Amino acid sequence: FPSHDTAPINPSDQASLQRGAKVFINYCLNCHSANSMRYNKLTDIGLSDEQIKANLLFTAEKVGEPMSIAMSKKDAKSTRSTYSTPTT
Repeated sequence: FPSHDTAPINPSDQASLQRGAKVFINYCLNCHSANSMRYNKLTDIGLSDEQIKANLLFTAEKVGEPMSIAMSKKDAKSTRSTYSTPTT
């Protein structure tokens, strides 16, 4: 089995990188901000501005804007305690 410390990532497999970006933006970005990255950096993995606008631009209006979370800081605080507290 592969180690959990490493992942079998092939940086030249653009289709895989694009699927990973789609998964992150659709499922992770709501809680895990990537505000130091702009949507237009997705062109580095072969996506066009038009593809980004049509399929991945949910929290911004322009492709050059940072990836921010849609959740307010207040909601993030209350959600953090819900998801980080172990249940017995």
